[in-house]
Amino acid sequence: MMTFRETSDVLSSLDAELSARCGWLPNVNSLDFINNPAQSGPYQCKTPDELVRPNIGLHALKSTCKNHIFLEHESRLCDILHILESIDNTEAREDMEDRVIKELIRINQLKEIEWSGQRSQNGIKGAVVNTGRVIALL
Repeated sequence: MMTFRETSDVLSSLDAELSARCGWLPNVNSLDFINNPAQSGPYQCKTPDELVRPNIGLHALKSTCKNHIFLEHESRLCDILHILESIDNTEAREDMEDRVIKELIRINQLKEIEWSGQRSQNGIKGAVVNTGRVIALL
C-alpha cells in the first residue's frame, strides 16, 4: 500500500505524462492492419473491456515501423490504467482514468477512420465514418 505522499507523487508524474501524450500523435498516413479492411467488413467499436487491452481483435495492427508510435502510445495508456488500478480510489484517480479512457477512445477513432479509408475504393479521402447522425441531403 502506498503512502499518501507516494500516491500523490505517482499521480503527479502520470498527470504530466498524460498531458504530454494526450491529443498528440504524428500524422497517421496509413496504418498496417493484420486483417485486410476491404475483406473484413466495417469497423466495429471496441467494448470497454477490449478498449483497455492494447492491439487486440479484428482491427489489430501489424508490428511494423510505421505502426510503432501508435502501438507504443496505446500500450502505454493501458499500462497507465493498470498503474492507476493499484492506487486507492480517489477523485484524482478517477479523473485520470477518465482522461486515459478518452484518449484510448480518440485513438481508436483514428483507427476507425483509417480502417474505413482502406475499405473505400477512393482511399482515405473517400472514407465514411458512421457518426450516428442523420444528415438530410437537399
